[in-house]
This record gives sequence, structure tokens and C-alpha cells, in this order.
Amino acid sequence: MQDLMEGWRGYVSDQEEASLLVEQIWSGSLVKEIVLLEHQQAMLEEGIGSFFSGAFNSVKGKIDDLADWKDQKLMAFINNSIKKIQDFFNSMREVAMKTKNKILLKLFPKAATRNIADKLGVFRRPEYLKPGAAILSVVLQKLAELGAQAVLDAMTGGSATAAKIGIFIKENAEKIKMFVEAVKAALDPNGIVEMLGQIAFFKEAADLLLNLKKDLQKAGKLEFNEGFVALR
Repeated sequence: MQDLMEGWRGYVSDQEEASLLVEQIWSGSLVKEIVLLEHQQAMLEEGIGSFFSGAFNSVKGKIDDLADWKDQKLMAFINNSIKKIQDFFNSMREVAMKTKNKILLKLFPKAATRNIADKLGVFRRPEYLKPGAAILSVVLQKLAELGAQAVLDAMTGGSATAAKIGIFIKENAEKIKMFVEAVKAALDPNGIVEMLGQIAFFKEAADLLLNLKKDLQKAGKLEFNEGFVALR
């Protein structure tokens, strides 16, 4: 019975620590500098590695710590991270539906918001828990760096009327599109996988990262195409 209770306390502790780390990253407390939108766009054009480099450097210490985490704690972090991303996209979709805003409806089509968790689900495979948690750390940090929660709060606050939301979206369309770009890029993570090679733990796991890269490339090709084609 004592062993059972100790095991349960360990499980609860792992769940809480993983959840707290997700919230810490998402809150923006690890953001070291605010990068202007035009610079974000320029970095994205340079490549995924450049686009995510600042976010990666901000959470590199956290990624180092993941090497010592047990599988159940890594899984808790991955589940909480995917839920955070999915909830954000679902909330953006709800605003789009409520306001009938054409820009948001194009950026957040129904199929995309429904399938985000499935597309990111490759990180739940036992062999990919460590690199998956690392990549999700970078994605969450990038969304925090871009101000995802602040944008959502501005559109869902008590004084946010449909007219005000419409003006806000028009003024911030490129930034909102960048949120989608960030997650889309993470599903084809050439640059991110290369960056993970800088972490001591992953330097000895080149084959694992190569297999992950292949699986993510197969998993993440289609879910956002509808929105992006519509905006071109």
C-alpha cells in the first residue's frame, strides 16, 4: 500500500511539474526580446532554423532538463502542450465562427482545428517522447514570443464587439497568420530537428531524429493548406 501511495504521489508530482512548465512557457515569462513582425517574416523566409532560433535559445535550458525526465512526465508535458495548442486554435476558430470574419475563417478552417492534435500526435510515440517534448517546447515558446495569448485575449475580452474584433483582425492579420505558420513549420521541422542536434543528449541520437523528421514530414503536409491557399 505504501509503495502504491508513493507511486501515486510521484505520478501527481510529474503531472503538476509538466503542466507548470507548459504554463510557464505559454505565459511568455521566458521571452527574452520582442521581435518585430517584419523581422519574424524575414526569418521565416530564411528558413525554419532561423525562424525558431530565438525560441530555441530561450528554452534550451529547459530542453536540457528533459533528458532526465521519465516517460510518464514527458508524456504529461506533451499532452498538456498539444492541448494548449489545440485549445488556442479551437478558440480562434470559435471567434471566427462567432464573428463570421472571413480572414479568420480562412486561416482556421474546420478541418485544420479538428486535426491539430492528431497531426502532433506523432510526438506521443514512445521513441519520440524526448525530441517531441523538446520540439513542443520550442513551438510553445514561439507562439508566446509572437503574442498568441495576448491576441486571443484582445478578441475574447468583455468589450470585444464584432466590429472591434474585425478591425483588430484586419490590423493584425499578418501576425495571426504567423501563428499558423509556426505550427505548420513545426510539422515539417527540418530546422528544428537540426537545432536539437546541438543538445548533448540528441547528438548521440542522429538516427532517431532522422526517423522523427521523416514521420513528421509525412504527418504534417495537408492540414493548413486550405487556409493558406485561400489567402494567396
